Amino acid sequence: MHVYDEEIARHYAAYRPPLHQLILAEVLDGRHFDRGLDIGCGTGYSAIALAEHCDHVIGVDQSQSMLDKATKHPKVEYRLGTGEELPVAPNSIDLITLAGVLFYLNAEKTIAGLSQTCRKDALIVPYDFEVQIQELMLLFDLSEDGDNGIYDHECNLSGMAGVSTLKQVTRTVEFDVNHREAAHILLSDKLRHTPLADQYNTTDPFDQVVDKLKQMDWQGKLKANIFYSVHQLAS
Repeated sequence: MHVYDEEIARHYAAYRPPLHQLILAEVLDGRHFDRGLDIGCGTGYSAIALAEHCDHVIGVDQSQSMLDKATKHPKVEYRLGTGEELPVAPNSIDLITLAGVLFYLNAEKTIAGLSQTCRKDALIVPYDFEVQIQELMLLFDLSEDGDNGIYDHECNLSGMAGVSTLKQVTRTVEFDVNHREAAHILLSDKLRHTPLADQYNTTDPFDQVVDKLKQMDWQGKLKANIFYSVHQLAS
């Protein structure tokens, strides 16, 4: 998994596209749950999105830098941990989300951990989105992300022993984004932050990136591919 230092975490926390909410609203279709668990919560966007559908949410992440930047929410409790070693009481969770993290986990160990923490008929929802930023990257002469050919946005639990798959969906959406939000997107990954910092000879080139975007004839819209699946542990 990428190592997020404080600068990367700050940009990540400052803006994320509103796609967590869109995906979960589509997946859950008005259903409400008692206790939710968000594995790999980062700075809290995915956990807070989950809180719209639960009475209480536990957000777990292995990065203290990310948790230090996590947005406080009355229904969300953040804990340091991993998907394979969950700091959660047994038989206590009704809904589990994994937003863009399942690829980095050992699926067998994650399923074993969830089998201890899940209540009967709990839903497990791995989901992800891929913002199409090639146009933005070209404006700054950035090359494609180095791990694009390795990372699998569609990673899910289909075909895993002990798991039943209820649904799999892939589609494309479009959303509006302003100059500052676009700059945060660009700078929220070290693979882009480092060359931009070198390009502008500063540790944080946020203002320079915003200024250049304002000077360009950029339309302020981005597309994203979204991916989600819904699973349950087999009885």
